[in-house]
Amino acid sequence: MKAYLLLSLFFICLLFSCNPEETLPLPEFSLQDDYYLIGVFLTFNNVSQETNYQWDFGNGQTSDLREPYIAYTEPGLHTITLTGGSTAQARVLQQEVKIGHCKIYEIHLFSFI
Repeated sequence: MKAYLLLSLFFICLLFSCNPEETLPLPEFSLQDDYYLIGVFLTFNNVSQETNYQWDFGNGQTSDLREPYIAYTEPGLHTITLTGGSTAQARVLQQEVKIGHCKIYEIHLFSFI
């Protein structure tokens, strides 16, 4: 009986001596729109808690600024990747943006009866 009590006490001590796993902050950014014209600068709103940043804009350009800006020269769908944190504990967020030659606006016509 004494062995069971000591074994139970050992497991309880082992359980409470473990440190809870730290949750790493996720990189987070936003853009005003999801469609931009060629040559128009995109500005990023980076709300991450990280101190190290690595941006990949999906066109061969990269940046390590907190809030970079970029103007695309080619139309298409580009994947923007923000990597935050240290190399060992890097966290990644990706967002797609469409770049085109012209922007089409939708017009709603109202009929009054």
